[in-house]
Amino acid sequence: MRIGVFGGSFDPIHSAHLEIAEQAIGELHLDKLIIMVAGTSPNKPNAEAAPAEMRLKMAGIAAKDIPGLEVCDWEIVRGGMNYTAETLDALETAYPGSEFYLIIGSDKVPGLKGWYRYEDIVSRAKIAVVLREGSDRTGLKEEAGDLLFLSVSARGISATEIRQRLFSGLPVTGMVPQGVEDFIYEQGFYFPQGIREIQSRLRAALTPDRYSHVCRVMEQAADYAERFGVDPEKARLAALLHDCAKCMDKKEQFALSGESEYIPAILHAPAGAVIARTDYGIEDPEVLQAIRLHCTGDEGMSDLDMLIFLADMTEHGRDFPSVNAIRDAVWQSLEHGMLVALVYEDRYLREKNGVSQKQLAKILGVSQQSVNKYENQTTDPDIPRLIQMANHFNTSVDFLVGNTDIERKYEEVHENDLNDNELMVMSEYRDTDRTGQEIILSLLRKLNQK
Repeated sequence: MRIGVFGGSFDPIHSAHLEIAEQAIGELHLDKLIIMVAGTSPNKPNAEAAPAEMRLKMAGIAAKDIPGLEVCDWEIVRGGMNYTAETLDALETAYPGSEFYLIIGSDKVPGLKGWYRYEDIVSRAKIAVVLREGSDRTGLKEEAGDLLFLSVSARGISATEIRQRLFSGLPVTGMVPQGVEDFIYEQGFYFPQGIREIQSRLRAALTPDRYSHVCRVMEQAADYAERFGVDPEKARLAALLHDCAKCMDKKEQFALSGESEYIPAILHAPAGAVIARTDYGIEDPEVLQAIRLHCTGDEGMSDLDMLIFLADMTEHGRDFPSVNAIRDAVWQSLEHGMLVALVYEDRYLREKNGVSQKQLAKILGVSQQSVNKYENQTTDPDIPRLIQMANHFNTSVDFLVGNTDIERKYEEVHENDLNDNELMVMSEYRDTDRTGQEIILSLLRKLNQK
C-alpha cells in the first residue's frame, strides 16, 4: 500500500492544503493520504493555536468529500512533543509493508537534516516537496539530497493570514472550505474575546438552527463589508445580534418593540435593537439601527443597514425561490440588491405572514407624497425590469409581480417612449397602496446620483 503523510498544525486547514493533498494522491498514486494533525510540534512549540480537538474537527470536515483522504489523531492522542520519526514508527506498526511518502513544503527542506532521527526518516519514507514561490529545485536538492517534487505549487494562502482576517471581521471566503468556515464562525475561537462572549450567550438564547443562521449571516456580512467598504467590525456585531430577540415570546417582543401594530413576523427586529442595548451593552446607534431595520428596511437606509438586511436574506443557507436573483443584484450594488429584495420582502410579509396592505404600508413608512415627489426620476438602465416598470407606471412593484398583462404591455413599449395613450392604459393600475414604493424610489434616486 502506498501511503502519504501530510502533517501540520492545520490551524486552520485551508483550501491550499486540500489542493496539495489531491495533487499528491494523483501524482504519487497513493492508496491513501493521511492528514496528521499535530498536537505539539517541535517546529511550532509556542504557536498560538485553536484547541487540538477543534483543529482535528476542521480537518475532518475538509477531508470528508475527498476520496483517499483520511484524518488521523494519533499525534494528538499521544500528547507531548511529536516527532516525524515516531509518527512513522506508529504508521509502520499500523500498516506493515507499506510504502510511505512525507509531504512537506519547500520552506522545511533547509532544516530537514536537523530533524530528530533524520537518517531513519529518509530510509523509511520518500520526501515529496511542494514548492513555494521563489524556491529553487537545484538548491533544495543540494540541501537534502533525493527529493520528489509535486507539480502543484503552494498557493499564497496562509493560516496566519486567515486567523488575522477572522479576528478583524474580514472575509475568508474561498480561503477555507465552506464547511470549515461555518464551523469556525459557530465556534468563534479566532474571534476577539468580546465577540466570543456574545456568541456564548446567544447559544443559550437561540435554537441551534437559529444560531447557525446568525453565524452564516456574519459570514455574508463580512463579505459584503469588504466589497462595499463598510466597517467590518460594525457589520460583524450587527449581524451577530440581528436575531438576538428571535426566540423570545412574541408578546415580550411586542412589549419591547414599541410598535403599535402586532405583526409577529417583524417584532424581533425592533425588540432585538432594545435587547442589544440593554442586555448586551451595545451603544453604537449605527449598529442598533441596522438591527432594528433588518426585517423591514426604511427610506434613507445607510450602507450598514442595507448590508445587514441583505446578508440576512442571502446567507448561503437560504434557498427560497428569489434568493439567487437577490444575490445577483447585490453584485451590482447594495441599492440594486435592496430593490430586488424589497419585492420579495413585501410579498413574504403579506402572503406568508398574513400582513395586510394597510399594516405593510405602516411598517414601510409609505407616503403618497413621497411617491409623487420621486415618480419622474429616471431609472438606471441596469435596474431589474420590474423596478423600471414600477417607476414608469407609478405603481407598486409587488403589484406588478406575476401580472402578465402589464408585463406584456411593458415589453411592447420602449421604456423611454411611453406616450400619453399608453400611460392612460396603465392608469387603472395606479393603486393607492403602493407598498414599499417610497423605499424603492428613494433607492432609485440614490442610484441616479452615483
